[in-house]
Amino acid sequence: MDKRATMKKQSYTKPAVFLTIIGLLFALLLGVSMASAADIQEADAPQGASNLGDLVWHDLNGNGEQDPGEPGIPGVFIRVWTDDGDNTFDPNTGGGGDTIFATTVTSGTTPGFYNVQVTFGGPIYHVEIPSGMFDPGQPLHGYVLTSGSSIFPNPALIVEAASIANRSDVDFGFARASIAVVKTAGNAPDGDTLAISGPTPVLFTYTFTNTGETALLVAVIKDDNGTPGNTSDDITVCSKAGPYLANASDTCTTILAISGNYTNTATVVAQPAYFDTAFSSYEPIPNTSVTDRDDAKVAITGSIGDRVWVDTNGNGLQDTGESGLSGVTVRLLNGSGTLITSMSTDGSGNYKFGNLDAGSYIVEFVLPSGRVFTTQSVGGDPTIDSNANTGTGRTGTIVLGPGEENLTIDAGLYTPVSIGDRAWIDANGNGVQDGGENGLPGVTVRLYKNGNSTPVATTTTNGSGNYNFSNLAPGNYTVEFIKPNGSSYVITT
Repeated sequence: MDKRATMKKQSYTKPAVFLTIIGLLFALLLGVSMASAADIQEADAPQGASNLGDLVWHDLNGNGEQDPGEPGIPGVFIRVWTDDGDNTFDPNTGGGGDTIFATTVTSGTTPGFYNVQVTFGGPIYHVEIPSGMFDPGQPLHGYVLTSGSSIFPNPALIVEAASIANRSDVDFGFARASIAVVKTAGNAPDGDTLAISGPTPVLFTYTFTNTGETALLVAVIKDDNGTPGNTSDDITVCSKAGPYLANASDTCTTILAISGNYTNTATVVAQPAYFDTAFSSYEPIPNTSVTDRDDAKVAITGSIGDRVWVDTNGNGLQDTGESGLSGVTVRLLNGSGTLITSMSTDGSGNYKFGNLDAGSYIVEFVLPSGRVFTTQSVGGDPTIDSNANTGTGRTGTIVLGPGEENLTIDAGLYTPVSIGDRAWIDANGNGVQDGGENGLPGVTVRLYKNGNSTPVATTTTNGSGNYNFSNLAPGNYTVEFIKPNGSSYVITT
């Protein structure tokens, strides 16, 4: 007969305790040993000894019964105490009280089995699993008791009457109990920050899941309201009665008015439970609870952006009708020039970096092949000028305040143009370059733009009389030719 398959489930109800006492009295009156005929000594128990022990096992489904296939838990330290006569566990701490009779560790050969040789017809014993066995790294970390008498802080009380030779029924089932909570702000995924531009009512969602093996009762979610350590303003978001079986989930929500950068933490606490067959209901496992925490972040963030456009007339200003340029790479740098992120302008030449914290930034525009940056910072209107340095493509430092949106950071580009040809000797004076008429070297050529009296460029014709002004911005130009010093040439028409 396999004791593990026939153990009755733990019950914490008074009727079950009463029935157990009646059974004990009846057995004693009849002179019947408490040990079943099937409770023979285990293979590694001392032969001919009076034994105390059985199994510490993993109750995989949390039902309080030793089901087939549920393994023992090795490495659990157990202390057996001799009672001092008052039937109460009061360990010796320097005088009087119970004393340690023996210690043992659950077997690895027969996993979870333990056995202590006790005095036949001896005193009352207490079986204790110390609290340290539930610490991180220990065999019972994360477990709660589902079957058997209390282990900690009140050990099992074992009655060793004279007629009792063996007690091979002192077993303890443990199941993992745990809960997980996920908290989110608005539509931001878990772990991400919800960006808002100003004071906003924010919906917070709390989803908890029974990640353990026992049922859970009375799941309570509280929120610290963004003030960790100050419980006076904590919010009770919800209290759910359950029961929640393994892998079951539920969700609660609340709305909070957020007016600044904000991180708040949710805590969920629930009570592990077992199923009481006598009452067909889930009952709490005494002295146990499970908990978990998760936070959500909200930040008032800003943005930087605007447009890259084709400066058709090269005047450094966004004029009506000048189109945006798509596919231009735009980089966002921090105030020290380190890359944060990058993107490309859309079909209209627009770009925007969002969800930015207050701070210093630089925008860098990457010059497309065959294009030139237009003149920087023309005029006094930042909404229509170009912010890109003509050499580096970078803006100056942009200081962004909390929640600020700066959509004036632009770059104008154009395709450069050139002006040039030839100064020649008009031998027949007809004003037309005829075949055989030679170029005139050394002629000074000056270039003026938009009617200004100051030339924007000056050059001299080469040995063939040719000249060229290149990489010019689109615009209206005038060319002036100055005959070589000491020459008698005149300009023909």
